[in-house]
Order: sequence, then C-alpha cells, then structure tokens
Amino acid sequence: QIGDSCWPTAEEIEKFRHEINGNSKSCLGLKRFVYKDDLYAHQRNVCLDYAGLNKDPNTNPFTTGAYYINNNSSEKSCMTPYQFLNNRNYVKAWMAAFIVTTESSDDLVRALRFAKRHSLGISVMNTGHDFEDRNSGPGFDSLLIRTTCFQIFSPYPYSNIADGNSTWSDGYADIGAGLTFGKNYWRNLNNGIGLYELAKDSKREVVGGICPSVGIVGWTLGGGRGLTSVKYGLGVDQLLKVWMVSADGIPIEASNSNNSDLFYAIRG
Repeated sequence: QIGDSCWPTAEEIEKFRHEINGNSKSCLGLKRFVYKDDLYAHQRNVCLDYAGLNKDPNTNPFTTGAYYINNNSSEKSCMTPYQFLNNRNYVKAWMAAFIVTTESSDDLVRALRFAKRHSLGISVMNTGHDFEDRNSGPGFDSLLIRTTCFQIFSPYPYSNIADGNSTWSDGYADIGAGLTFGKNYWRNLNNGIGLYELAKDSKREVVGGICPSVGIVGWTLGGGRGLTSVKYGLGVDQLLKVWMVSADGIPIEASNSNNSDLFYAIRG
C-alpha cells in the first residue's frame, strides 16, 4: 500500500509508463496506463461508445456522476477514465491504483514484473461481468490488468489439431482473451460482435454462455456451462491450448502435450 517501502516512487511510475507506451490510446479510446493520482484519471465528461454503464450510484459507486448522452443507453456513456476502467459488477468498493490496458504479451510481462517488483496486488478483468467480484483483486490499490483489447479471432474451420495422443478434427479457432459471446460493451472493438456471430460466419458453432457480456476466459475457467453443453460438453472440453503469462511474468504455452499439469489445472 501507499507508504510501504516497496511502493513505487514517482520516478519508477513514470519509467513504467514509458516502458509500456502508457500515454498512447488503447483500443478502448483511453490511455493504456492510468495511475489513480493522474489528473487524466479524473477528467470529467469523457464520452465513449460503451454500453456497460450502471447509472445508480447506490448500487455501483464506480459510476457516480456518470450518464448517457441524452439519457439514452444507445448513445455514448460519459464518466472519468478511472471510472471506465474500474467499472464492473459491484460487490466490493475496491478500485485499482494502477490500470494497464494490455494489447500484447509483452505488456502483460512488463505489468506483472512491475507488480512483483513492488509487491502490488494483481487483478485481471475483461468485461467486468463476474458477479463474484473475483476481478477486484486482493484489495484496494492493486494493479489492474485489462485484457479487453485481446480481440483476435482466427478461425480454422476445416483444419485438424493434435491434442496429446489424439487429434481434434472439427476445426478450431485462435481466440483472444478479450472476446465475449455476444456484443461487447465496448461497441467499436474489432470482432466486438461476439463469438457466436464470428463462429456463424465461419460456418461453425461455438459452445458458450447465455449472457452476451460474458467473456471467454472467465466463462471457460469456471467450467463453461451453456445451452449447448448437453450436446457438446462444457467449455473446458473445447479448450485445446492456452497461451498465458505466469504471475512471475513468464510466457507459457499449456496443452495436453506441453505443461500438461498446468493445462489440467486450468481445465479444473
């Protein structure tokens, strides 16, 4: 926490901001690095194409003073950058001190190593949908990693892929951690139409959740239950390989044939 000997100095914060090109804009239209004491963090009346605004300050303190233009939820929502980036289903009133909107594995590595170097709590969030608040981190003043900009969808509908001692023969897709099943809250994202529509365009069906705002990672790590699970199995049954970064900031590939113990743990 602030005041601890390990808390980053102003110089260390600025060095980290420079390392990750933090003053540039992310896919969300906000700076890629925001520190809670930045003047930019609390700039009022920033309006973006974002549909996840809960306007009731009695149920969500993250959006106090926020509003939709013309009081119309189909138009842009307006609040501070700090509110946009912290906004999630409210359980605990914990807000991050540092927010990094990552767009590459290098961003993840740098963010995690910065957190480790300064003993910062880590939270990870894509959509903010989680009703159990597991994306809030271990407490306030953590480092929040936003994965929303990982929007890759590369389908291989007629390809096979080796899966340990067997072969998956129904086609597959490389999917980014920021994808949702339906339309994303951030309306202007590439592939923001969601996985169901993307799969349909590839003449395939994807096993997924019911609510459009559900993200692929949280849903899968939770087991992955949906309307088609009776026919096709759980979401974890569809998972063939994972590219991730460990808490130590080390890139890892996990599958049935590579780091299989970690892959087993990810699949529950």
